[in-house]
Amino acid sequence: MKLLGIDFGEKRIGLATADDKIRIAFPYKTIFHKTLKQTLQEIQEVIDEEGITDIVIGLPLSFKFEENQESRKIHEFVTKLKDKFTNRNIHEENEILTSKEAENLMGFKKTKDGIVDAVAAALILQSFLDKHK
Repeated sequence: MKLLGIDFGEKRIGLATADDKIRIAFPYKTIFHKTLKQTLQEIQEVIDEEGITDIVIGLPLSFKFEENQESRKIHEFVTKLKDKFTNRNIHEENEILTSKEAENLMGFKKTKDGIVDAVAAALILQSFLDKHK
């Protein structure tokens, strides 16, 4: 099983990959979100290139683990993912403060290249892997 982690943002979408045998998530790349069609196409290319079987997308919940406006946007995106990638398993993983954690790990805030977003995606994916040993 090969997994794709997604940190969804309205401007940038961080991607990370992992293999269920190695169980370590690695930042992969950042997609600069222009249109939904373009974003789904770029994700399709990664799925094809990397042989992805499962997708894990970060879901931002409040500190009370309740949905908020941001998580509702992610659910809309998850619906589009499920419509496009019907033969892939799609999982949601709480991503509370992963972007801040990624910034702390990298030692800087978001940059134009979006590397922090890919690191955040790796943190989301690693959290999922750790819970599903």
